[in-house]
Amino acid sequence: RDFEFKKSFIESNHVMDLELVNDQYLWAATENGIIRIDVMSEEIIRFSTSQSDQNKRLISDNFIRDLLITKNGSIWAGTKSGIAIIDTVELSAISFNSDFTARVLYQDESENIWIGTDFNGLYKIPSELIYELKSEDLFEVEGHVFESEFSDGLSSSQITSITQDTAGVLWVGTASGLNKYIDNEDTFYHYFMKDGLPSNYITGVVVDQNNNLWISSKNGISFFNQKDSSFTNYGVSDGI
Repeated sequence: RDFEFKKSFIESNHVMDLELVNDQYLWAATENGIIRIDVMSEEIIRFSTSQSDQNKRLISDNFIRDLLITKNGSIWAGTKSGIAIIDTVELSAISFNSDFTARVLYQDESENIWIGTDFNGLYKIPSELIYELKSEDLFEVEGHVFESEFSDGLSSSQITSITQDTAGVLWVGTASGLNKYIDNEDTFYHYFMKDGLPSNYITGVVVDQNNNLWISSKNGISFFNQKDSSFTNYGVSDGI
């Protein structure tokens, strides 16, 4: 189906993320707020810093880096100054401000939400806390940052991707290596170019049906076989 929207109505040239809900509502993360497009009626609803006539759609930062559709149906948005949470039934939003940029959001199988930041590390919001966030009250969560004196900590505080494999293991892509989270020890095991990666800068990680990883980087794509911990790399010479 083709859609025709005036550029002035979208009000943004940059879209950082798209999420489709129930094959009807397309949510877009832009540099000028969050847009919800009803693909049936073509109605557009915006959440931004300038919704003075719709205060319930007011958010504290327009630059949206990532969107997460949570298991309870709400939408979490990572912004340059924290997070915003949208109630998709009431079409209302609340914001929680922080000093960090929430670059990537991920909800694991236990319904905890992980926030990966641009330069301030990785943070976990426990599932029991998530459903208590009904107002703009302050809250604190523990996190992980790169510290050179801890060899089993995060390899970088710049988080680029987060995913969980079928065994429940959390994988974290960073600007300096791939990190495997050892939950019962609260530590990380690292993979770098010396281990077989084509680049230390990871841009994305997905898990296939065989529980192997496909890793995008600044130097091509890598396939990680979890059974033998081997990497197979694909680059320009392979047609990428």
